[in-house]
Amino acid sequence: MQDQSLRLLKTNSNGVRSCNNTFLKNGGYTPKHSHLYEHEVFILNGKGRVFTDNTNKDIEKNYFLYVPPDKEHQFINTGENDLEFLCIIPNKK
Repeated sequence: MQDQSLRLLKTNSNGVRSCNNTFLKNGGYTPKHSHLYEHEVFILNGKGRVFTDNTNKDIEKNYFLYVPPDKEHQFINTGENDLEFLCIIPNKK
C-alpha cells in the first residue's frame, strides 16, 4: 500500500457488512489482492486504473464496479488529485 488512507463508515447494518471510504493520493495504489467475499466499488472523485482479470481499466468519478469473490484486483491513482472511492461489502445470508 502506498499513500492510502481508509475510513470505516458503517458495519453490520441494513444488509451491509461494511462500507469503507478509501483515499489514494497521487501515485498511490493498493497491493494486488483478493478477498473471500464480493464487494462493490463506487468512484467518488479522481481518476485511476483498476487491475482485474489480468487487464487494466481506466476508472473515474461516478464509475461503478463489481469485484467477485477471490478475484485479484488493484486500484492505482493515475490522476493529479486524490482517488476516492466507497467499497461496500454486503452481508450474505
